[in-house]
Order: sequence, then structure tokens, then C-alpha cells
Amino acid sequence: MLWWDRDGLAIYYKRLERGEFQFPRTGKPVIEISCEQLLRLLSGMSVSQRKCA
Repeated sequence: MLWWDRDGLAIYYKRLERGEFQFPRTGKPVIEISCEQLLRLLSGMSVSQRKCA
């Protein structure tokens, strides 16, 4: 992940021990996700997963 912090770019890297990242497939070169979706993605869960009520 590249993050612009107004002073330059920061690179974040994470490797899952098992499985793979469940990133949404849109066919677009760039998509925007929310903070909650990013946290789910980095935890190894699906970005489109819904919360239980």
C-alpha cells in the first residue's frame, strides 16, 4: 500500500501466513475503500463482508 502523508510516500507491506487477501475485483486500475474495509482487508477478511447485527 502506498500512503501519501503530505511529506512524501510511505510504503506499507503485510504478508498473510495463510490464505490470501480478498480484494474486490472491479476491472478498474484504482479503487477507493473505506477505513473499515482496509482494516478488514489487512486482517485477511473480505472487503465486501458485512457486519453481523
